[in-house]
Amino acid sequence: MNRWQKIARFNVAVIVTSLTLCVFTTLLLAQKVGFPRAGAGFSLLGICGLLALGPTIYRKRPRGVIDSDERDDAIHRKSALGGFVVTYLFFGVVCMSTWAIVGIEGSISANILPLIFMAGYIVAELTRSVIQLALYGREVAGEMEEVTI
Repeated sequence: MNRWQKIARFNVAVIVTSLTLCVFTTLLLAQKVGFPRAGAGFSLLGICGLLALGPTIYRKRPRGVIDSDERDDAIHRKSALGGFVVTYLFFGVVCMSTWAIVGIEGSISANILPLIFMAGYIVAELTRSVIQLALYGREVAGEMEEVTI
């Protein structure tokens, strides 16, 4: 497993953990204190700030040791493009559903916009990491099939 796979696994683990804790805490608080106050459960999304630690935890190899090749570069390009496409679709769905709910004459609070932006970043990182893991897994599985045939 190379450095990029470790970072992708770390990203998926952090995002899934923070989203699970956020949903569980919000639903638990909604039963006890009511839904407007239950929004405090969303503060657990701050755990996603750990995503920046991935590249620092899994450091680059020393000079002279090859860290990546053309296949790794192709996987990074494909995962970045997939992350962009899914995030673009996410923002489209959020904007159109907000328009459908609020209507033409309605308005939304400006406090919602940073949450939407943060959700877009989380969707982009999750998508990019999952695509990386899938592409690395497919390559390894393909190589193993060729060896056994």
